[in-house]
Amino acid sequence: MLLDFTIKKLKEAYGEITEHHGNEHDYLGMILTYEPEKRKIILKMKNYVKAIIDEFEQENPEENIKLVKTAASKNLFRVRKETEASFLSNSKSSSFHLMTAKLLFLAKRGRPDTLLAVSFLTTMVKKPDMDDWKKLIRILGYLKETMDFDLTISCEELKSLTWYIDGSYAVHDDMKGQSVSLLMIGNNAMLSRLNKQDKTRS
Repeated sequence: MLLDFTIKKLKEAYGEITEHHGNEHDYLGMILTYEPEKRKIILKMKNYVKAIIDEFEQENPEENIKLVKTAASKNLFRVRKETEASFLSNSKSSSFHLMTAKLLFLAKRGRPDTLLAVSFLTTMVKKPDMDDWKKLIRILGYLKETMDFDLTISCEELKSLTWYIDGSYAVHDDMKGQSVSLLMIGNNAMLSRLNKQDKTRS
C-alpha cells in the first residue's frame, strides 16, 4: 500500500514516528474525521473553542460574554484617537495578546468565519484599548453561540477553481482600505486572505 510505503520512508528518514490509524485524528486542537463513503473530511475545533472561552472566563470572571450572531459589529474598524482611548493595563494587555494569538490559530484552520474580526485585533495587540477588549469579547460571544460549527471539506468536484475578490476603500481610520480573497475548489473554501491596503498614491 502507498500509505505503508510512505510510513516506511518516513521512518528511514526520521527514525521512530508516532502512527495513528483510523478515520478520526486529533492534531493540534483539530479533530479531523474522514468519511470515505461521502468523500469528505469534517474538521472540528469545538474543544479548542471551549478551552479558549473557559480560560478567558476564569481569568476575567467580571466579564459577561453575551451570545451574538456575528463576530464583529459595524464598528470593527473604528479606532479612537490616543487622547480619547482608554488603554488596557499591562496584565489585561498581555491577556488580550494571548487570546488574539489563540483566536488567529483557530481562524486560520477551523473557523474562517472569524478571520476578518480576528485579523483586525492582530493589528491592535501592541497597544490595545477598551474598545479592542470589547471586540475580543464579541468574538468570544460569537464562538460561544456557534461552538458546534464544523468545517467540511469534500472532494466531489476538484476541476473548478474560482477566486472571489472584494475590497473596501478607506474603511480604516487611517484611510487604508481592506481587501479579501477566497479560493474555491468546487464547493470548498480552501484558501482565504485578508489584507489592509496602503493609502492610495497620487
